[in-house]
Formats: sequence, structure tokens, C-alpha cells
Amino acid sequence: MLAGAAKQEYLLATKEGYGSVLSYEEMETKNKTGKGLLTVSDETELLAPFLVDAEKKNNQHWLVIITDKTRILAISAEHLNEMNKKGRGTRLVALGKEQSDVIEQIVLIAKNEALTFTVDGQQQTLKGRRD
Repeated sequence: MLAGAAKQEYLLATKEGYGSVLSYEEMETKNKTGKGLLTVSDETELLAPFLVDAEKKNNQHWLVIITDKTRILAISAEHLNEMNKKGRGTRLVALGKEQSDVIEQIVLIAKNEALTFTVDGQQQTLKGRRD
């Protein structure tokens, strides 16, 4: 169950690396007509809907995708505007099926902020750019 204001946007993503940004209003409308929001297979697992602050969909923020195999991809949040809203969505990250890598976490941070996380018991910090 998801509740929100009509214009609030959410990133709907699968653990397999695909995603689409839809407003709450678009999700509600599609459900009334019986259409699905995202095409998924039986093996696909959806991540929890990720609230996207409209003011952060610009070139000053990163959408950071972290996978199960500790691969990290940071894409400019301005690309969230270009995401496909049909079918299975836009490929967020190419995941190797042979390694069974899946998306574990998605975060949205300012490009000048640091992101700290722990991998195999060791703390790692990624530092953003300084403008």
C-alpha cells in the first residue's frame, strides 16, 4: 500500500536493475484502468517505492545504486526525468546474471556530500565533487 500527494514522484525499481519514475497520480490512474505499473517476470522482485524529491532531480544530486556484490553506480539525478514509463522501465544498471548480482539499495544524495557505508566490516567513504 502506498499513499501520497498527486504530484509526488516515486522510483519503482526491480532488484534486476530496471526502473521507472511515476507520479502518485499516474500510479493511481493506471491501477484504475487495470494496467500494470511495471512489467515484471515471475523471478523479478520489486524494491520498495523510492520517493523522489522533485527539487533534487537535477545535476546537483546523484542517484546512487548499490548492488548485492557491492557494485556502486552513481548517475546524475537529472536523468530521472528521462526514464521510460512503459514496460519494464529503463535499465538503471547492467547486472551480470552469472554472478546473480541484484540491487540492494538506492539513495539520492547531493553531489557535494559524502556517502559512507560498510563493506566486509570495513568502512568506505565516497566523496562527491566540490563545485
